[in-house]
Amino acid sequence: GLVTARAAGVVEGAFVVGFDPGSDGTLSVRGAGSQVNVAGNLVVGDEGEGTVRVFDGGYLENQGLGLIGAFGGGSEGKVTVTGTASVWKSVDDLVVGSGGKGILRVLDGGTVQSAYGAFIGGIGPAADGTATVSGTNSLWSVEDFMSIGGEGAGGTLNSLDGGRVTTKIADIGSYPDDTGTVKVDGPGSVFEQTEKKLIVGFDGD
Repeated sequence: GLVTARAAGVVEGAFVVGFDPGSDGTLSVRGAGSQVNVAGNLVVGDEGEGTVRVFDGGYLENQGLGLIGAFGGGSEGKVTVTGTASVWKSVDDLVVGSGGKGILRVLDGGTVQSAYGAFIGGIGPAADGTATVSGTNSLWSVEDFMSIGGEGAGGTLNSLDGGRVTTKIADIGSYPDDTGTVKVDGPGSVFEQTEKKLIVGFDGD
């Protein structure tokens, strides 16, 4: 299924993209003035495959959790936010690869705002989270804390080619059986902890 938003719209309650095994769903939020507000959780890949694209100045906001690749081995979620003034705001925690495979890409001046915390990687053998912030003026800002690492394939954060990732506090592979990786590469690329606190491998890898 495909949903394309080119105006303002409100979803009451949770919104699931890619629900049930074998399903394949896509949400596109395209163009200045295009806006989708989700009153509950936004789930991208809930045992199925889900894709969300925010581009050309589109705006997406969820009041609940943002989950990419939510549950089990069949879950695969991909979110891409690309282009200047394109924004995804998650008011609650944003989780990439919480139980399945999750991919977040912030490209070419796009912005992701996590108004609370962020997790890359999750729980269970199928958990696999990767987040890439690439290109000048591309930004993922996390208001509170960021945790990178989980069971399964773990969690990976890439800040590349001028991309910026900012958070108050970050931990990498800090829980038992966790694997976390961070790569910062290219001129102007940043992974910043505003409270100057970075925890690496406390109980994990």
